[in-house]
Amino acid sequence: MNNNRRFLRSITASLAIFSILLMMTLPAFADKEELNIIVTPSAAIAGSTSDTYRAFFITTHVPPGGFFFLDATIPAGYEFIFPPAGNEIVTYSMSDHKADKEIIVTIISDNPTTKTVDVKFSVDGGKTFNIVQDQPINNIVIGASTLKLTEPTSTTPGFLNVSLGGIAGPITKNSVVKLKMAKGTLKNPDIPGKYIFSLVARNSPTSTPFTGEDVVRIK
Repeated sequence: MNNNRRFLRSITASLAIFSILLMMTLPAFADKEELNIIVTPSAAIAGSTSDTYRAFFITTHVPPGGFFFLDATIPAGYEFIFPPAGNEIVTYSMSDHKADKEIIVTIISDNPTTKTVDVKFSVDGGKTFNIVQDQPINNIVIGASTLKLTEPTSTTPGFLNVSLGGIAGPITKNSVVKLKMAKGTLKNPDIPGKYIFSLVARNSPTSTPFTGEDVVRIK
């Protein structure tokens, strides 16, 4: 009988400790939300420049007010290649679930020496386009929106930071967001392995981050 009481007390104490630990860890999990993103190709050849990299995600849940800030990370090991003038570098698009709003932004090489670009953008799904010329690729300004590309290198990661202002934002629930790096603009890492691409979406610079990632295997 005494052994049974001791066993029951042990179980009760263990459950109490587990409950306390669970309550302590729940706030940490609540500090961020998950995004489901897909990056293609999922596998590529080391050192190759023949891949067109694409990433997309569907916003199944968003914070009140939607997303205004996107921060994508290109892992270290990749290298950015500035294409000749007139060639596409990256395209961003966002369409809402009703398909009555689609934003398209295409960045085109202007001067590889000074690393300036022209930006072609549409807010009506590609029916009409406007062009902003001679923008530095690391600080592109389109009205109230900005797009900044930090080039990845063999030893440092790259970043694509998007701030959506005016009619370009926000990204609302069930929107489809796509990013495409044109063929030849990214050189695959020389070292085989797993490389993690990540995305962080926020309503404001200090709000709770919604995060997601996907892995590309370099062979």
